[in-house]
Amino acid sequence: MKFIGIGQTGVGKTELLRSIFRIDGKDKKILEKLRSGAASATTKEFFSFTITNKQGLKVQFTDGPGLGEDAALDENYIEMWCREIPNHDLLYWVLDGPSRDIAHIQRLMRLILDRTGFHNRVVIVLNKVDNFALMEEYRNDGDVVWDIDLNLPTDRLEEIIRLRTDDIVEELSSYARVPRHKIIPCSALKRWNHDKVLEALINSVPSEKRYKVSSNRDVKDFTELMTKNGKSEIADMRGGEKNER
Repeated sequence: MKFIGIGQTGVGKTELLRSIFRIDGKDKKILEKLRSGAASATTKEFFSFTITNKQGLKVQFTDGPGLGEDAALDENYIEMWCREIPNHDLLYWVLDGPSRDIAHIQRLMRLILDRTGFHNRVVIVLNKVDNFALMEEYRNDGDVVWDIDLNLPTDRLEEIIRLRTDDIVEELSSYARVPRHKIIPCSALKRWNHDKVLEALINSVPSEKRYKVSSNRDVKDFTELMTKNGKSEIADMRGGEKNER
């Protein structure tokens, strides 16, 4: 299985890969490549690494020149990306969810997807949605927070995530012709919505490879970051549900 990813420096692409595909500190060579690639915003080379999960599934990831950071460099790199992407099964594109700078990304996305024909083999990940709570317009709203105990957005924050995501989905689906169901909000840091990101990735790979990926899924779960209080609260809720039955 071969995945290729696009994302500006700082969008959390490294953290997303580490969390969804359980890359930990023992995979030193992989982490070094991820970190060096993330730190080199103007790298001119593509680089690949392969991970193997406990079930033996091998997934190759490819990263390359940064797009969306320098308009002059973008023009030089587009040709390289359009040649490289067709060598892979899937393209994943990670965006900074709270960022309002979407126009330049729209143009790049439309150009690359039109030229590669990857409209149905792409997943767009809107990362860092937990940072909506830090935006100036919501900073004084006490309900717009991340519940640390449950490691979940509050109802108000989840509503904002939905509304902001809908706006981005509308822009990308209408201009870049990305199917709506392929645009997924998540928080790599909080491991929130990782199951939906993985589901979108699985459903976007060629059909002949889909079963193999699906049967070997192993994603880090947001519940692993709950506090003891949060886990106790969930246990109490489940206990109450059983008693009601």
